[in-house]
Amino acid sequence: MAGGGSAGRRRRPLAATGGHLRANPKADITQSIIAWPCPRTRSGCAAWNSLSIASEARKSDPLAIWSVATLQSDENSYVATSVLPALLTSLARHGWARHVTGYGDADAVINEVCRLGALLGKRAVGRAGALEEVVRPQSFEDAHPRSLSAHYGLHAFPFHVELSHRPRLCRYVLLGCIDPGSCGAVTKLLDWRALRFLSEEFDLLEEAPILVRTGRRSFYSTFLPPDRTFLRFDPGCLEAVDERGRSAFSLLEQRLALGSPEVHEWERGDILIIDNWRTLHGRGPSDVGSGRRLARILIDA
Repeated sequence: MAGGGSAGRRRRPLAATGGHLRANPKADITQSIIAWPCPRTRSGCAAWNSLSIASEARKSDPLAIWSVATLQSDENSYVATSVLPALLTSLARHGWARHVTGYGDADAVINEVCRLGALLGKRAVGRAGALEEVVRPQSFEDAHPRSLSAHYGLHAFPFHVELSHRPRLCRYVLLGCIDPGSCGAVTKLLDWRALRFLSEEFDLLEEAPILVRTGRRSFYSTFLPPDRTFLRFDPGCLEAVDERGRSAFSLLEQRLALGSPEVHEWERGDILIIDNWRTLHGRGPSDVGSGRRLARILIDA
């Protein structure tokens, strides 16, 4: 797959997390578990042993995770030992993490997305059973009839949770920037736990029935399960079936509109890991033929 930039020697930038260097990233993870369950990985605890923090780091984006300048013979081992701990820290704290690869080649970006996904869990299938997709803005006419593009075209996408149309939501969404495009359509991220729902509002979201439209396999559900582990929300496939459902839908739309999202402006080689059970995402408006292309994989954990 062709992409901009060179496919020569890979750049290995420095490491930073949370705005300043950490002497003991493992301690940050332990503290974060108290507030939110830390994402599980398949790499094991050995990933911590060879973690090295560089003496200098780029701080222009304090939430970015930069690869440590230490090469290892095995690519998955490199990701696990030098990048994964910092990514887990960001996921536990913010509900998402940014990994800056510096790659300009499309295949290199896709391979890195796949390597990170393999450390986090098992692949979930996307549209038409695909395990790996390249997504781009689409007009109403070109969009799949049951996609958000069919509802919103090149306009801004509302906040939503990936795979809300399925009984089981994927745990993580990984997006890798092959080409940011000419219009710079941003991705917005919002932690639903920060929306400050009252106790009676939580009850409404747990009890109000909604119809999840997914063709012949449509089913009834609620916005929140009893254990509140995730939020099911996607205006493209959910419908209220009674007054309680309409009230719950209105409540969510109002709170999302008042939220303070993180706004990510894509650069070639960027990778976002989104905790789909915790963080909603949306897209800014795009242009026809902008060229924006993101590699996407979905992960069950």
